[in-house]
Amino acid sequence: MFRPYPSLPDPYFGWTFYAVLVALTLAGAYVDLRKAVLPKGLMFALLGVGVVFNIVRSAWLASLGRELWMLQTGNVWLGALDGFLFSLVGFLLTTVLFFVFWMLKLVGGGDVKLFAALGAWIGFVYAIYVMLASVPVMVVMLMGRVLMGGLKPTAVQKRMKEAQVIQGGPGKGKVKMTYAFPVAVSVAVVLLYCYRFDLRLAERKPQPAPTQVETHND
Repeated sequence: MFRPYPSLPDPYFGWTFYAVLVALTLAGAYVDLRKAVLPKGLMFALLGVGVVFNIVRSAWLASLGRELWMLQTGNVWLGALDGFLFSLVGFLLTTVLFFVFWMLKLVGGGDVKLFAALGAWIGFVYAIYVMLASVPVMVVMLMGRVLMGGLKPTAVQKRMKEAQVIQGGPGKGKVKMTYAFPVAVSVAVVLLYCYRFDLRLAERKPQPAPTQVETHND
């Protein structure tokens, strides 16, 4: 349940999968930067397209006899069901986790919807990778805005308290930042690494052949 999806069926499919996901997350980041809100319609579109992509991916893998996420391979319909279950479980787990974060006032409501949709695309494990990778991206962006704004070190802490660091409404300070853009950058970087073999960006190292032990009969 907590393992990522095994692979992508084809490099062309993989690049389409990657490009559509990055484009949708960047579209959300653009709106978020301008209006400090993630539209529900865009999040529902992100969710729905992710489910469709995973159903197609898993059915394709099943037709090729490749490893699936949970079910047995070889049957296209079982493959499609496997892809749907992958999206469903990813959606539910990320929703529960980020709902807890929202209850603790660590994220905004838009972040819950964004990561729920990402969970349906890439599953719970890769969604956690994206969340962790977004933290240094957000810090770098914040510090860049602080430096470009000419703030003195003594004023940084005050500005950070006043700033909108995580989406959830307009901040009072001059340094404003929403969470969707760091997430979009993290999606682009993390998935290039996680899918580097399927996208033909790197070659898998050949596995060493098992050593054979010779037996001698006396």
